[in-house]
Amino acid sequence: MMKNSTQLSGSSGALAIANPSLAPMLPSIGRDLAASPFPNPVYPFFPPNQSSPRSPTRRWRPQREQASSAEVANYAAEVRSLRQQLAEKEHLAAIGTLAASIVHEIRNPLTTVGMWLDYCQSQNLPEPAQQRLALAVEDGDRLQRLLDQILLYAKPQTLHRQAVDLNQLVAESLATLQHSPVALNRRVEFWPSRTPVMTTADPDKLKQVLINLVTNACEAVSEGDRVHISVSSRWGDRSCLQVHNGGRPIEPEQLAKLTEPFFTTKATGTGLGLEIVQQIINAHAGSLKIESAATAGTTVTVTLPSQR
Repeated sequence: MMKNSTQLSGSSGALAIANPSLAPMLPSIGRDLAASPFPNPVYPFFPPNQSSPRSPTRRWRPQREQASSAEVANYAAEVRSLRQQLAEKEHLAAIGTLAASIVHEIRNPLTTVGMWLDYCQSQNLPEPAQQRLALAVEDGDRLQRLLDQILLYAKPQTLHRQAVDLNQLVAESLATLQHSPVALNRRVEFWPSRTPVMTTADPDKLKQVLINLVTNACEAVSEGDRVHISVSSRWGDRSCLQVHNGGRPIEPEQLAKLTEPFFTTKATGTGLGLEIVQQIINAHAGSLKIESAATAGTTVTVTLPSQR
């Protein structure tokens, strides 16, 4: 023990000997404190240790300073979550760099092929050649769409947030949706909310989500069938966008895989559309739910935080 330190002794934990510098700090007790044992036990930080008389200097920590096991577990879970998010961002960044390089290398020769196909279409070719040419053009367009979606999938979502009324956003997009090629001979209907449904979001990204969901719904129904878009508020703090179609239900085993990269049930699908939708919604701290049944059809629900 240091020369000028205060010594504690005895199983009671009472102050026994103090150096002279302590006396001025306790004038009400007097200077004889340095020379004689303290008459009554004082336990500011050193309570009596009944289980271990030989350890009178064991430090006592107030209850408010003691971290509970639940707090430690929550902190550890937060640390793991942050590490996982960081790893995912680094992984996506690496994928994005690789994807951009691959897409660039494919697009250059694809552009040359496309130019040659355009030239061939301007020529007076026999019918068999025109049929093969049409297939080549269709496959070229499909490959171009796949390259575009790979870049969207690999690129981190950057949002330009602003106040958005979902009623207004759908209304502005409705004409474009109704006249898109996939919606021809389908009835795309909008059921707005009676009151504004506000959220803070990137309107261009939400339009991308809406177009993707309506396109999928139109492809799932036959000519003359309806696709419903609805907007509502839920639980006071959630804004919801729903797209419903009454087409053929999705099988349960397929339903669980719809947002997996490159999984598709379409002959010409890329399998990235719903995965990109999921990324956009996650970036907005929202959720995506897909429900499908033979009697009710398929409903896709996008839930976003309401604007406060």
